Amino acid sequence: MTLSNLMGKRLVYLLFLISCLFVSCSPPCYQWKFAAIKADCPPATYVKGYLPACNTFSGIEAQLVCTNGTFVLYLDTCTLQFPSTSDCPTQTKVNISVNNHKYQILAERLEGGQRLILPDDTVQFIIYSLLQASCVEISVGRYQTTLVCEGFSKTYNQLVDASFGK
Repeated sequence: MTLSNLMGKRLVYLLFLISCLFVSCSPPCYQWKFAAIKADCPPATYVKGYLPACNTFSGIEAQLVCTNGTFVLYLDTCTLQFPSTSDCPTQTKVNISVNNHKYQILAERLEGGQRLILPDDTVQFIIYSLLQASCVEISVGRYQTTLVCEGFSKTYNQLVDASFGK
């Protein structure tokens, strides 16, 4: 085996490894996912639709939880805490944008500061927007996410069906 053949094989092997590295580092396609934990007792059924964070360091995971027909939307981060407002350490400002209309609401910071719970009227507005095929952009301090509308209606229907025991 000549030196040029050996170098050629190593080059091909090196290019293969580099391409594997780029594929593994590229973000996967983010879609709404459904999860259910069913217990023997129907009130203990826990179902959620969630959209993973696109970026671990500056992204937000959204979790839409449905229990007995009541929806709650949590926003989670995996790194630093969400910032609190200057006058209330248990609240934070959340910026929401739908179809170029911008809104700012206050959300409750749960213990630990890495999880927010949105007000009921905001949750209903976000659900309505997503069902109407409008994506929802959310930013909180350094964190941001886009709640994609693709696949949301399927996940929403799964939540409703599982919550009501269908």
